[in-house]
Amino acid sequence: MEISLPVFPDETGAQVAFIAMGLLLVIGLLLLVVPGLFGRLVGLERRLPPFTGMSEFRAAGALILGLGLIALMFDQPVNYVVVGCALAASFFGRMVSLIIDRQTPVADLAMLVLQGGLAVAALQSFFDIYDPEQAIIMPAESAALLVFFAYWALVTLGLLMLVAPGIAARATGLVGEGGEAVRLSSIRAGGGFLVGLAFSGLLFANPMAELGMAGALLLAVVGRLVGLIFDRGYYGYRLAALLLQVVVAAIFVRYVSSMM
Repeated sequence: MEISLPVFPDETGAQVAFIAMGLLLVIGLLLLVVPGLFGRLVGLERRLPPFTGMSEFRAAGALILGLGLIALMFDQPVNYVVVGCALAASFFGRMVSLIIDRQTPVADLAMLVLQGGLAVAALQSFFDIYDPEQAIIMPAESAALLVFFAYWALVTLGLLMLVAPGIAARATGLVGEGGEAVRLSSIRAGGGFLVGLAFSGLLFANPMAELGMAGALLLAVVGRLVGLIFDRGYYGYRLAALLLQVVVAAIFVRYVSSMM
């Protein structure tokens, strides 16, 4: 395992994946630093009371930033593929929303195209690392077992966001003045992203994938801390979410440390 500054590759497929990770890194940084810009893009405004959604966007942006950064710095195919699986599942979640929720603003269609393109680009190496005989196996070692359960917890959370986005919206403050859930497509897409990310981590069971998760989750903790400083409202939920994220990040960091 070698860490280095990103170097633009020579092969076309690798170049496409590299550019996709670079774009993902920029998107994550924008979500972390200027979440209101994304909120306006998808139809969410600052005037809505009290707007916890900004804090959620910061945490999601930091997670995406971490995944892209780890993929570029370590240049391991499994990191690209795991992110690609997450993007593909996010694409599926947004498609489900377009069909069920019947919300079709231009921003949603643009995000659908962007997510699909990034997913295809990031999955360039999928068949290089995928083995049809791979199976999800519960490990025996304690640190690995905690990672196994953490992955399944993330899958469960993602499925909740994907299947019942209204519940997730009200829990996080993504509601309008009348208490209605806002932009369910973004919540379903986020749930799909979590499902794809965690399930691919379970499937590949690769230390580099766990390293990527550890780095991304640590940055997501930073995103939540930034949200606590700059955003308002729903402090009880946000403190609880921060605590849970710290616990999950610690599980992955402990496992990765034990592998070094």
